[in-house]
Amino acid sequence: MRWLSRALARRSAQLRSTTTDQSEDGAIAIIVAVLLIGGVLLGMTALTIDVGSLYFERRQLQNGADAAALAVAQDAANNCSTGSCLPATRAQTYANANSKDGVSSVLEICGAGWTAIPACSAQTTPTITRCPSVPGSVTTWVRVRTGTLTSGGSTLLPTRFARTLAGGSTGNRVFACAQAGLGAPSALIPAVPLTLSLCEWRNYTSNGTNFAPSPPYSTYPLSYEHAIFFHDTSGAAHCKRRPVGS
Repeated sequence: MRWLSRALARRSAQLRSTTTDQSEDGAIAIIVAVLLIGGVLLGMTALTIDVGSLYFERRQLQNGADAAALAVAQDAANNCSTGSCLPATRAQTYANANSKDGVSSVLEICGAGWTAIPACSAQTTPTITRCPSVPGSVTTWVRVRTGTLTSGGSTLLPTRFARTLAGGSTGNRVFACAQAGLGAPSALIPAVPLTLSLCEWRNYTSNGTNFAPSPPYSTYPLSYEHAIFFHDTSGAAHCKRRPVGS
C-alpha cells in the first residue's frame, strides 16, 4: 500500500504542475494579444491625431495666405502702401486672423508690377507647398507664403503621440503659399454660370459701353463699384414692365 500512496502522490504533483503550466501559458497569450491590439490602436490613434493636426494647420495657413494675398493685391490696385496698407502689416493681419491661436508666420511677401513689394526669389519650401508659376500674361501679381508659428513662439507644430512613439519627435513645420494677380481673366475653364438682371447691367454700364478702367490705379474709381442684383432694383425707366397688351 505504501508504494501505491507514493505513486498517487507523484501523479497528483504531475497534474498540479501541468495545470500550472497551462494557466501560465494562457495568461501569457492574453497579455501578448492585449499588447498587440493596444499597440495597433495606439498607432492608429497617433496617426489620426498627429496627421489630422498637420492637415488642420495647413488649412489655417492656406486660408491666411489666400486672404493676405488678396488683401495685398487690392492695396496694389489702390496704390496704397503706407499705414494699414503696408504690405507686411496687411499680410500679417490677415494671416493671424485666419489662425486658431491668432498667430502665423509670414515668410515672404513679393511679386511683380508694384514697387512696394520686392521681386520673388526661388521657393525653397517642400514642392507640395509651393505656388505654381505665374502665367506670362499676368504682369502685376502678389505672392504670400506663410508658415507655422505657435503662440509660444515656436515654429514647429508639436505632436501629441509621435514624440513618444517616434523616439522624441519635436514636431514639424507646415507651409502654405498663395498668389493673386491683377487684371481681367483671359478665360474661365470650367465656366462659372452666373445669372444677372439685364436691366441692372444695362443701367450701370450704360447699355454695356461704360466700364471701370484696368488696374493699377493712382486713385481707385469707387464710382464704378455697383451691386448687380439677380433682379431689377434700379427702377430705371427701360426696366419697368409694360402692361400686357400695351
